[in-house]
Amino acid sequence: MQTYPHLYKNSLFCLKQTLNKEGIPGIYRGSLPACAAVVGETSVVFMCYGLCQKAICSLFRVDKPENLTTFQNSCAGGTAAFFSSIVLCPTELVKCRVQAMQEAYGNELGSVKKV
Repeated sequence: MQTYPHLYKNSLFCLKQTLNKEGIPGIYRGSLPACAAVVGETSVVFMCYGLCQKAICSLFRVDKPENLTTFQNSCAGGTAAFFSSIVLCPTELVKCRVQAMQEAYGNELGSVKKV
């Protein structure tokens, strides 16, 4: 809907078009890669958060991550988000381009070859 607003008037119209063209499976098509991406994203964020907590412990001379203050934990979280975005943004960009090309060309395999 965002890429081609002239194709779909609103969300309900988009749902109706999808059901008419592809049936119920069309609603869930593409959800498996999205779920896999969320799993990957979450694991990268948690890995980075743990590493950043250890780095903040060293920086502030705290013996264990459990003893970090709220501010120190938020610094670790912000730093983890920064590093995880460096890892995740390129994959998200490719995913968005493939989706846009699929919408334009209607062929998943052909759109992957063009990326």
